[in-house]
Amino acid sequence: MILGFIRGLLTVEWQRKLVAIVAAVIIYTLVNGSITTSMTLTNVQVRVENLPEDLTVEGLLPDGTLTETITLTLHGKKAALSSLTPGDVEVIASGAGKSEDWILKVSRRNLRSLNPEIDLISNVTDVRYTDYLVKVRPLVTAKIPIRFPHPIGEPPEGFQFLDTWPQRLEHTISGPEDQLEDLEAKGFELTWDLSTISREELDGLGDSPWSMHEDEVSYPVPAAWKRVAIPFLNDTLQTLNDPDAAKLTINFLKQEMIPLDWHIPIRVFYPAKYRDTINPDTYDLEENSLIEKVDGIYVLKAALFARGVSRFFVDIARDSLEITVKAAPKSEQERLDWSIQVINPEVLESRYVDLLTPTDHVAKQVTQGTEAATRAELLRHRFRDYMRTIRFFREDGEVLDLKIELQGNAIHVEVDNE
Repeated sequence: MILGFIRGLLTVEWQRKLVAIVAAVIIYTLVNGSITTSMTLTNVQVRVENLPEDLTVEGLLPDGTLTETITLTLHGKKAALSSLTPGDVEVIASGAGKSEDWILKVSRRNLRSLNPEIDLISNVTDVRYTDYLVKVRPLVTAKIPIRFPHPIGEPPEGFQFLDTWPQRLEHTISGPEDQLEDLEAKGFELTWDLSTISREELDGLGDSPWSMHEDEVSYPVPAAWKRVAIPFLNDTLQTLNDPDAAKLTINFLKQEMIPLDWHIPIRVFYPAKYRDTINPDTYDLEENSLIEKVDGIYVLKAALFARGVSRFFVDIARDSLEITVKAAPKSEQERLDWSIQVINPEVLESRYVDLLTPTDHVAKQVTQGTEAATRAELLRHRFRDYMRTIRFFREDGEVLDLKIELQGNAIHVEVDNE
């Protein structure tokens, strides 16, 4: 019975029923296509085209869009607009013939559909928007200086940060004149995080071309670290384009205990204001198991090691290292101050730089002019840092700590084991 009903439904007067179905489809299509609606799209990109070569627009990104977006309210056919998203539309701002700021005018004619299935010109009847000022600026090119402040984070255990090379780089960039002037004055800063470098990476490096021994290593800066954020391009990251950026390295010192196979001289400095009561005739160093006078020179007989410096620095400064004690009345200081001194440091510094400067013809071609001067300056700073950071250690690995006091009519020196 049910089958008979269905058969009758399909066969009885089927021509009329077919016409009715076709008519219904046509009417639905016509009605649906004629329904209009309004849709608001936020964060719609603006693309600038046809700008004169000597001009740019404030906030213009390398891909031709602006950092700021615009909000549009579109009125048109519902069937097309209902599926639109902000990523389907962009506004075209033509800079042809414009040399000054202008107010962007938006109509369906300068809307570009990024969705090939949607024809905006045919389906949009009206566009509403907030006025948008396009700011035209002279296009200039500048070299922005790059600085390398002291890194953050701690280097791998057993290594000490020395310096970065090259120390001076520039990043060439084009953009609005006023913003480049500001950026040129501020420059860029690249700060390394040493905690992201592993000991395995440093152990796997060969000795540095800057070193006479294998205790200094040069770590090639990864490409991901050689990028700067451009403020007027919405902090877009750009890779450094200075050719010398390929040479960027971070130099480290292996922290080793360097044996000092000679006895370090020790002497007393007598301040002029105490000379009436404290002088070489009234208070001299006392000889004991630690202090010995050899050929008229007092020396420290303890076996010592140096740390915080390179072996080459020790080689250079070997005959110029001494311990200096500053004399003072017991009423002012119970324990006397002492320090490690490098005698005639300027001469040693120049010798250090000269010996680490390339001498063969090929190497000189690589480091010459400004680069050679910068390299020499870096080496001088490194030598001074070594003078500042050198420490003496005992055989047991403890830092040398001397207890120096006035006792009787002598200056008594002993190792403080506390």
